[in-house]
Amino acid sequence: MLKGLFGSKSGKAARGEDRVWVHHAARLRGVSREVESLAEADRSVLVVALTLAALEEFCAALAAHHPVRCADVFAKEALRSSLAKAGSVAIALSGALAADLKPAAEVAADILVVGRNDSRAADDGIVRFADALGPNAHIAFHLSLQDPLLQAFGGQVRPILEKLGMHEDEPITHAMVTRAIANAQAKNPRRRRRARDAPAAQASAASPGCVQGVHVGARRASSPRLHGMQLHSRSG
Repeated sequence: MLKGLFGSKSGKAARGEDRVWVHHAARLRGVSREVESLAEADRSVLVVALTLAALEEFCAALAAHHPVRCADVFAKEALRSSLAKAGSVAIALSGALAADLKPAAEVAADILVVGRNDSRAADDGIVRFADALGPNAHIAFHLSLQDPLLQAFGGQVRPILEKLGMHEDEPITHAMVTRAIANAQAKNPRRRRRARDAPAAQASAASPGCVQGVHVGARRASSPRLHGMQLHSRSG
C-alpha cells in the first residue's frame, strides 16, 4: 500500500508482490480493510473481480462505501468518473476494464485484483490497464489458497508459505511467492494441453486393436459363406 502512496518512477503503475490469504473469507476481510484504509487516505480504489460471484460478494461487503459497480464495458464512463474522485470505491469485472479508459486528471489509485487468471497473459491485460492510469497508480493481486490455480499447483507454493509463516488474517507477501505463482501460471497451459490431448492419444493407441478386431471378426463371419459359395460353385 505504501508503494502506491509514493508512485512509480517508471511512468507505469507500481507493482505490489502477490498476496496470498489462507482462504476466501480471510481475503474478503483483508481486502475490505485495505479498501477502507485507502479510501480514508483519499486514494481512489478499484477492486477487480475475475468472476461475477466475486463481484457481487465485494459489492455486498463494501456497501457502506457505496461502490460503483462495473459489470461490463458499458460502465466505462462511470468507472472513469469514479477513478477521478479521491476516496471513491469502484468494483469491476476484469472484462469491464476498457483499454482506452483514461481519466482526465492524474489519478492516485490503488487496484486490488481478487485472484489470478489461469494464464499470465490475461493478468497482463489488467496490469496494462493500471499502467494507463499513470505512475501514481498501484496494483496488487490478492489470492487465496482456495483459488483453483493454487489448488492445482499448491505443492509449489505451500512450502514457501509454510516457511514464511501464514496467519489467519494476514497475507503472505514475498517475491518468492510471486515467482512461484508465475511459474504455476506458466505450467497451467501445458497441463491443460496434456489433459486435452490425453483422450486423443488414448483413442489413437486403441484404434489399431479395434480396427483389427472388427476386420478379423468380419473376415471370420464371412468365411463360412465364402466357403459355401465355393462348394456350390464346384458342385455346379
